[in-house]
Amino acid sequence: DSVLQAMHGVDLVFHAAVYAATGNIVYAQLIDILAVAIYANRALATPPDAEGKKASLEVHKAILDAIAAHDSAAAVAASNRMLDSWLVEYQV
Repeated sequence: DSVLQAMHGVDLVFHAAVYAATGNIVYAQLIDILAVAIYANRALATPPDAEGKKASLEVHKAILDAIAAHDSAAAVAASNRMLDSWLVEYQV
């Protein structure tokens, strides 16, 4: 599905931008590893519904806003919410 492919591409660009903004080499290594699992699971899973897409957008925006505000505690909290939602969604 082209929409799903576009979502994956935008997500990858977002996470690359987070790395560029933070310069966190651990994040870069972690996202490289997780990206493979995330995209494999997404390819096999049912595409997210509108509510799932909205929730994903909100947590991505929270991370972006925290980084822009130089608020590391908020960025960590939002990142943890993203990881927690991923664990639930993909039953990891």
